[in-house]
Amino acid sequence: NDVLLWNDGVADRSASLITNSGGLLASGGQYSATQVAAGIEAALENTNAGASAGDTYTVSYSTTTKKFTIANDSGNNGIVTLRHSVAGSTASDDLGFSTTTTDTIAVGASAVSDSQVQFNVANGRNTFTIDVDGNYYATQKTATVAAGGYTADGLAQAIEAAINAADSADSIDRVRAARVTYDAGTNTNKFQISSQTAGATRTIDISSDSNSFDIPASSVVVAEANLGVLGLTNLGTDETFAVTRGFNDEIRVDFDGVGAGVASTISLINDGLLTSGAVVTASQLVTALQTALNTDPGGDTYTVTYDSSGDTFRIDAAGGNGDTIDILWTDPITNAEGLLGFTGANDSIAPGGFVVSDTALTTAIAGRTQNRTDGTGGFNVTDPSNLSSSSFSTSLTVFDSLGSPHSINIFFRKIGENIWEYNGLMQGNDIVGPTSDGVNEQVLYGRLWFNESGALDIEDKFVGPTNPDGTTNAADANGFLFPKANRFNFEGGAKQDQLIGFDFGTSITTDASTTGGLDGVTQFAGSSAIINQTQNGFTTGTLQSISVNRNGNVTGQFTNGQTRDLARIVLANFNAPQGLNSQGSSLFAETQGSGQPILGQATTAGFGSVLSNSVELSNVDIAEEFVKLIQDQQAFQANARIISTTEDLLDEIVNLTR
Repeated sequence: NDVLLWNDGVADRSASLITNSGGLLASGGQYSATQVAAGIEAALENTNAGASAGDTYTVSYSTTTKKFTIANDSGNNGIVTLRHSVAGSTASDDLGFSTTTTDTIAVGASAVSDSQVQFNVANGRNTFTIDVDGNYYATQKTATVAAGGYTADGLAQAIEAAINAADSADSIDRVRAARVTYDAGTNTNKFQISSQTAGATRTIDISSDSNSFDIPASSVVVAEANLGVLGLTNLGTDETFAVTRGFNDEIRVDFDGVGAGVASTISLINDGLLTSGAVVTASQLVTALQTALNTDPGGDTYTVTYDSSGDTFRIDAAGGNGDTIDILWTDPITNAEGLLGFTGANDSIAPGGFVVSDTALTTAIAGRTQNRTDGTGGFNVTDPSNLSSSSFSTSLTVFDSLGSPHSINIFFRKIGENIWEYNGLMQGNDIVGPTSDGVNEQVLYGRLWFNESGALDIEDKFVGPTNPDGTTNAADANGFLFPKANRFNFEGGAKQDQLIGFDFGTSITTDASTTGGLDGVTQFAGSSAIINQTQNGFTTGTLQSISVNRNGNVTGQFTNGQTRDLARIVLANFNAPQGLNSQGSSLFAETQGSGQPILGQATTAGFGSVLSNSVELSNVDIAEEFVKLIQDQQAFQANARIISTTEDLLDEIVNLTR
């Protein structure tokens, strides 16, 4: 990253900040911005030649804007061109210059780097090791930050990602191990790393500097700066942006070239070629907006710039344009107005005209942040019910593989417009690990997005590492990475790394539902409340009763509320049922005449039904039984007459005796 390609007004030159700096800079060394500026200046003056050989340059670095300025001194002979867009200019990016453009510097003029430059991470000094919970779960792990130039906010995000990536590389799959922020306050300029879960102290060891420090569990509560998009990292309010499809990427415009009054939608992602959810610099956002606007079907062109001193965007229409463009910031489809600071009325830009965003970016973000109804602090594991941590909570019982119940408390917190996060806590006595009994441990985290009608649009939902076709399930159609699986290590000898899914309803985008979003969690004006919640886990149970249905299935009801099919009554059919041999007591036996039994399930393929708790109808020969009944009746009548005659004879004998 030492070569700066340029032209001194005579020919193209290659200036190495190491070999051409006159010994001011050496490969692999650490230098202040002032020392780097002096090295740039020396490298330029040591590589110019010809008519420009005596030209001098002034290079400086502003601690306020965090940018380099390269000046072509008055009295010089050549016009300087900094060739940042050429692939060999490896120093341009680290110095904050956009690698998609070149800078032409007239005599007496200067060029300023496009983005902040505060930190340059070099290979060999970009790794550190972390001990998670005193290595209780796994051995020490190594985190790596990609080499390159970073703004303070960008490096904070890179460090956070490196820590969390290393921390999740074990079976525990922990939730948000750490948050990293940068405090650019007066005389502060320090990074802050905070633990997001309770448990043992985390140790960060910077091996290259023989330096280590401990992070007490849940020691610092970090406020989240929110751009109204992800709420995942502490995004800077000056030079970094996040654009997400469907949330802040669309702008309605009337190009006029497609017909009077006909509006179309441009996207900073689809048309501007940004990646959904990615954090980008102001210069990248400028390029995306300009690219999207230049899709004008009438061929008109536009230029977009960003003023970092005022945090405002400017859109210029070329003087040769044929139509006036109307940008419809107030259109319901437009959702990028807050991101760009155009929070006022619609704008019309005539050929040669321009507009500047109505609000400075920092002010616009502050306005969006104020939409939070429950404070602006981050979620605090040790004080989850505080209004700065959450505004609503519920509890749910989950069960481990042995059937033991465990209580999880879920806290909801609004982090932006139509965006909520949920945090789940369990106590140390429920889970394996060093967290003390009665102390909270964060075990669940996710986000919920709602549309303008209050319906659930997107939810963090683990759907597995692979798709049904075997492909890797890296991200959904909106660019959101699927969250980590919700895995739990319960106490008491239960199965470890148990996967538990949490579903908040049929979401429109995540579940690809065109009519969903209203059967689960919704966001409407009013007090939050739980109407219904279910879970399909259960504790140990014993058989309580059984029942038999028409299909012959024998179902058992257990004391834990579960039901299971235990057996099935199989029916038999015969080709010639009349050939069966009656065995008495409603039993029949197979004969050669009846054929072999054909077994099957009740209610299918001509088989009958099974009726439980019912008295069977008579299956005897009714006519034959009636004949027997008549015979028995006649025999009874004959017997009755014999008894009557005998009685008369006895009466006569008694009378003779008298």
